[in-house]
Amino acid sequence: MKILLAFLLLLPSAFAQLQLFTFDGTSEHPIGLAYDLGTAAVGDAKNVRLRVRNTGDVSVPLQTIAVAGPGFSIFSRPSPGYILAPTAAADFQVQFLPAALGSYSASLTVNTLDIVLRGSASAAAILSLDQTPLLSGAKVDFGRILRGGSSLKTFSLSNTTTVPITVGTVAVTGAGFRGPIGGATSIQLAPGDSTSFQVAFEPAVSTPLQGTLVVDQRTILLTGTGYDPPFPQSTITLAAITPGSGQQVKLSVQLAAGAPRSSSGSLSMEFKSSVAGVTDDPAVQFLATGSRKATFQVAEQDTAAKFGTSSSIVFQTGTTAGTIVFTLTLGETTAQATYVIAPAVPFIDTASGIRRVNALDIDLTGYDNGYSTSQLAFTFFDRSNRPLQTAIKVDTRASFQRYFATSKAGSAFSLIATFPVQGDATIIGAVDVDLTNTAGTKTVLHIPFP
Repeated sequence: MKILLAFLLLLPSAFAQLQLFTFDGTSEHPIGLAYDLGTAAVGDAKNVRLRVRNTGDVSVPLQTIAVAGPGFSIFSRPSPGYILAPTAAADFQVQFLPAALGSYSASLTVNTLDIVLRGSASAAAILSLDQTPLLSGAKVDFGRILRGGSSLKTFSLSNTTTVPITVGTVAVTGAGFRGPIGGATSIQLAPGDSTSFQVAFEPAVSTPLQGTLVVDQRTILLTGTGYDPPFPQSTITLAAITPGSGQQVKLSVQLAAGAPRSSSGSLSMEFKSSVAGVTDDPAVQFLATGSRKATFQVAEQDTAAKFGTSSSIVFQTGTTAGTIVFTLTLGETTAQATYVIAPAVPFIDTASGIRRVNALDIDLTGYDNGYSTSQLAFTFFDRSNRPLQTAIKVDTRASFQRYFATSKAGSAFSLIATFPVQGDATIIGAVDVDLTNTAGTKTVLHIPFP
């Protein structure tokens, strides 16, 4: 019990270690038994930053920070029980917000400290937006507005006092903001009267903007963001040819309407093979870039994209069956197009016959986009174009599969078929070659032997 009694006797002296100051962010100024916050306009707020400091050598819990009296309030206070170590300080703010003309007083309590707060109200119009009063320093956001567009907000001024009020200054500053609209820059308000005016946000650029609305002693921060109009929908247009392998195709980009501004866009292509075991074909690419990406430009009011100085770009379809997917990005808009390459019979680029003393060579170059050539058939003719024998058939499935498994050039191939000849080889004038895969048979007619 004696220990408890000694603690209680020390507690008041610990609380007496607290001292109250005003603090302007740099300097502390001690407060006595009373503090006058000065004059604030009716409907506007005046804030003061206070600091409580522990000037003793014993830690002190902050148990009470409160104000009692009309027109005064506290915010940004430390949480109850906050411990102030010796020499430590804690800040809080007192707000004076008079609702009517007159003098005001209140009691500020910090633990055992009691301070009398005073203030007085001057006549001023209340500034409101959507029936919500705006204090000095308030922020009004106009949101995102299309560049070249306009957004209006209506503000009101009201006199709730019993005396006439003159609003000497109503001014709007800042790029993109305009006003007051529909109101004077100097306004007379009789008791009970009100008036309104508008402020416009009209961004000419696509960027966040700031301005101010000044009504006498009050400054309201105005904010808003301009954004560019969206691009019209774009369309990827491919040249009107039958889709297939081994082609060079022109691609263009059309806009549904004139571009709202100059900009650049991107175009990419992705190849999805339909051949089992084949994942890609490196020949599928844009010729101009040697890759699967390209950029383009549009000028304001253009309805077609430019690839450098050309209105189109050429891409290669490669030699593999599958689907090419094009993806376009321009501003916020995207578009896609597909180019489907179906499996086809083998395609022969070149075919020639070579006559030697005791043999005939047949040289073929081409591609098989299905990677499935399984048989070659050769039919020889004499110089009078009469068949010399039935077709000689060769099973080539394994040979082609081994070749395609290691090829880095898609399905392109080059082969030489050699036939030894017993007798007079000069009587042979030409040969037909049939190449068969899963899509069908390709016949190369009458390859001559010079």
